[in-house]
Amino acid sequence: MKLGMRIILFLFSILLIGGFVADTYVSAGGLTEYKILDRKLKDNKKYIWTIEFNQDVDVEYLTKENIYIVNKDGNKLNNINIITDKNIVRLKNSYDYRINEEYTIVIEENLKSTKKINLAKAIKFPFMIRLDRPVAPNSPKSLGRPSSSTIKLEEIKGAEYSIYSIDDILMSELKWQDSNVFVDLKPNKFYRFVARIKETSNNLESDISLISEPIQTNSDSVTVTFVSKVSIGDMIPFGTAKVETNVPNAYSYELIYKLSGGAKEVTPRTVIDVEDQPLFRYTEYIDVNIYDNLGRLIQQFINVKLQKQI
Repeated sequence: MKLGMRIILFLFSILLIGGFVADTYVSAGGLTEYKILDRKLKDNKKYIWTIEFNQDVDVEYLTKENIYIVNKDGNKLNNINIITDKNIVRLKNSYDYRINEEYTIVIEENLKSTKKINLAKAIKFPFMIRLDRPVAPNSPKSLGRPSSSTIKLEEIKGAEYSIYSIDDILMSELKWQDSNVFVDLKPNKFYRFVARIKETSNNLESDISLISEPIQTNSDSVTVTFVSKVSIGDMIPFGTAKVETNVPNAYSYELIYKLSGGAKEVTPRTVIDVEDQPLFRYTEYIDVNIYDNLGRLIQQFINVKLQKQI
């Protein structure tokens, strides 16, 4: 009697509790190729293959010479752990499979049952891990009013963004960023943007979205210069600011900056150009609110790059 088997291809993520993404039963020798196509993977792309034999397997012969996984070049994966429970054998990958690369489970005929019966012949099961490609997102849209140097786009979940053109002059290359806020832009310019869904362990990157409508930065501007430093406590640099703006009817301002723990702090509302300026913590980018002499908010600048006085 030869050792027969049925292979139960239970492919599931270690992190996915109770969730099977494949459930295929085949008889020995009846499968020449098996591929996992368009399956969503979890974060670490680690999988367990479960192989069920019709007899208990002799652990003496359950070695990495008799059951193993090879890559497309025929090289064995050294990080495969073999786990057994009577007639059940599991192959656990300690690291990641490469996406879109073919692998093969190999079971050699030297494998024996507890009755010392050999496998009839060597079995090979090719498989490949592939990811879904999400559809392209909608074209980016402006969120709020652009300043002279900043444009904020509506956030798209899982997306990254790039400037496509400035005044209809195409960028030489797309420079992708995770943030939906673009800073250090030029005033009074027309910007167009594109977006795409980022590649992750769960999906490939999407195609690029349609190009946005032109979004114009305004001509209002503000410059905030860090003019002095004070060492307080743990030597975090604090200082005062010199604020210059061309916003009509500008009278006073507030600076919004981040503390060392990440919380935001707002300076007292201060008249522009007065001698006694508020103390604040240096950060590379700050937000600035501009008010008129009646206390009305007339302009907001987001992510203004703080200038250092030399």
